[in-house]
Amino acid sequence: MEKYSTEGTVLDLLFRAARENPSKTYCKSAHHEFTYHQFISATIKLSSKISQKKIKNKYVGVLLPNSILFLVAYFAVLISGNTPALLNFLLPE
Repeated sequence: MEKYSTEGTVLDLLFRAARENPSKTYCKSAHHEFTYHQFISATIKLSSKISQKKIKNKYVGVLLPNSILFLVAYFAVLISGNTPALLNFLLPE
């Protein structure tokens, strides 16, 4: 995977917080809780799957309800070097 510069971005803030607090809770829902380390691991795993598709500098649609999975997908798209195109899950067809 190509190295993606995160200096001065929201990714920079996330990675810095993860380095400083790997075992602290990053996010949680009614059924799940992710530490910074777990969240970063899941995000990097998904970003590598996106990168395997040879997608670069494109808009990638994200259609998910507000959830931990949405956060993972959003940051994975950014890490893969793409731009998340956020679609409103609640809009009617």
